[in-house]
Amino acid sequence: MTETMGFRENKIRVSSIEDMSGCIYYEWQMDGEYLYIPDGRKHYIWKDRLYTFSYEKKVRSLQCDNKLVCGVCIAPFYVVTGTEDRIIAFFREITNMSSSEERSRYFRRNWMQVFSVKRVHPLLTQIIGIIEESKGRAMMENIADELDYSTRQMETVFQRQYGYGPKFYSRIIRLHTAINSMLQYPEYTLAYIAEQTGYSDPSHFQREFKRFVGMTPKLFLQEYVRYSSEQIYNSIFKKDLL
Repeated sequence: MTETMGFRENKIRVSSIEDMSGCIYYEWQMDGEYLYIPDGRKHYIWKDRLYTFSYEKKVRSLQCDNKLVCGVCIAPFYVVTGTEDRIIAFFREITNMSSSEERSRYFRRNWMQVFSVKRVHPLLTQIIGIIEESKGRAMMENIADELDYSTRQMETVFQRQYGYGPKFYSRIIRLHTAINSMLQYPEYTLAYIAEQTGYSDPSHFQREFKRFVGMTPKLFLQEYVRYSSEQIYNSIFKKDLL
């Protein structure tokens, strides 16, 4: 899944909730490395035990061994209040089912009761909406003026919920915009993508990419695109990728 999630093979199945954008169930079964690039979402992933990726700041990886791996992604508009014990029981139940269709139905029927999601502060919803609509290029001062808040107020409420400020979230969204362009338009140069997605210069793009992904854009393309026939999946932004 570019939360980003990148795979060497594209064998992921997704079940979404129509009236709750960004909240999805996903699963896959394959060998190889799973790469999670920070995306501003919260992920609960079950692979023999529960892994929680919660508003991460750095890349995470998970080695797969051809066993069923299941996950639930929660958009930043929501906060999970369900207990870890209930979430673990949910995944244990779902992984015992025999088909992806059965697991998808179970998810749709039970996920709300298990994860007990609630809306975050309305200010956070507004800030995130503006940042995502601008693809990470909106200036914090302009957002503050539009919403009639100070940048300090925005920083405080955002930091309290996610562990980082709205400017950092903008960097995440801008990075994923660049990754989407890299995947959609392989004929574009990295310098052109950097310019079009708001980086000051190619060096700035290279530094940001390595900061979040742990490798250069060129190496990422070689390892996770070229070697997999350009098959990489993004669970949140898939409408922009596929």
